[in-house]
Amino acid sequence: FKNTLLIEFITNIDKSLYLTATDGRSDKDQNSIFKHVFANTLFYKPSLLYTENGEPRKWVEYVYVAISTNCSRGIYEHRVDSGLRGMNAATYGRWVIMRDKTQQHFKVCCEILRMIFEQDEQAKVFLFMPLIELCTEMAHYIRMTLNNDESFGLELNVKTIHSKNTKSENENAKRADVIVSTIMSTGTGTDVKGITDIICCSPFSSKITCKQVFGRIRYCGKKCHYFDVVDQSVFKDKIWAHSRMKFFSHYATNVRRMAWTDEDKPN
Repeated sequence: FKNTLLIEFITNIDKSLYLTATDGRSDKDQNSIFKHVFANTLFYKPSLLYTENGEPRKWVEYVYVAISTNCSRGIYEHRVDSGLRGMNAATYGRWVIMRDKTQQHFKVCCEILRMIFEQDEQAKVFLFMPLIELCTEMAHYIRMTLNNDESFGLELNVKTIHSKNTKSENENAKRADVIVSTIMSTGTGTDVKGITDIICCSPFSSKITCKQVFGRIRYCGKKCHYFDVVDQSVFKDKIWAHSRMKFFSHYATNVRRMAWTDEDKPN
């Protein structure tokens, strides 16, 4: 953003055209600068993405998936949501998902994947985790759980995309059935064709990030799904999910809730 403005300042150009998927910034301070700088800018949006009434075309169902890791108040206040910046994806991943010995996030993701591929064997799924270490663990867990389950009947190609992989490994991973990654790695700018479903275990509240992550699902001629996994024992996770739902309720075909515990499968 800074370099873009510097180019504008030192060149003598009559008109500039900017190509972007999101007209704003995730950070609140940067977004206020963005809005100020481009206050008088004309914005053009593709008409194919909107109806004649100006409403966005919809093909993705938003599913709120409620789980609970029974995160204690002490862990939440002193580890998950502590410090100057409070809760973020890293603290959530480290002190909620990694700390949970019952592996609630891992189990519910496998059950959601089972549902997805039982309904559509040609599905292609993005699974977002908050930490690179958790991406590797989740990919291994899916292979061990679903690919070794005779009742499932499919052998999924599960790969990871993140900065610790080589460039060729990340390119090859784009052809997998299930791609486990972080939002920073593939949620905001990487276009992988054919994505039909997203399972997100990484918390965020930014509307810009909502638009970027939701936009990974391109129109493919069939109904798609976005599964938002929310820990009911983590207060800020619920607050952020409520903020995301305001956005998703506008852009999704419909919104529904799904509750899951170890004793039963998603409903």
